[in-house]
Amino acid sequence: MWSKVVWFKNMVPEHAFNFWVANLDRLPVNERLVQWGLMDIGTCTFCSTDEETRDRLLLRCRFAVEIWICVKQRLGAPRTFFTSWQAMIGWLLQQRWSPRRRLLSLIVCQGTVYHIWRERNDRKHGRPPSTPLAIFNRIDRVTEDILLARRRNKGCTTLLSLWFKYS
Repeated sequence: MWSKVVWFKNMVPEHAFNFWVANLDRLPVNERLVQWGLMDIGTCTFCSTDEETRDRLLLRCRFAVEIWICVKQRLGAPRTFFTSWQAMIGWLLQQRWSPRRRLLSLIVCQGTVYHIWRERNDRKHGRPPSTPLAIFNRIDRVTEDILLARRRNKGCTTLLSLWFKYS
């Protein structure tokens, strides 16, 4: 059930809300902006090659893939690529993970989606582009801050050491 991936204890509200909107496929990606008549061309903001859909922008674009490679490596997860949003949700709902690894993966994945979307918006509004590595470094720093802030919460006491385990 997707709601367990969006709304959970120790989530970051801003990241969870963005993830919820993405899960509902309601982000105003270029494909939707073209349908609404607000744009003429709906190509990907990052690579300008294919139509910008939620799955393409957040999961399959080369820019996003480079970020996800770093994130999954840091989580100690297999280097597989998400082919669709449902594949990512299924990956997050895997039953064989320990509760703390699942929680860390949820926090990090929501943060990753949030920061990819934020970079897309920054570029749309004329801010200088960042590299995938710079975005990952931002995700890393924010994740450390989140885990430090929650280190005394039940279920979060060892998440920071788990995050550093594969660095």
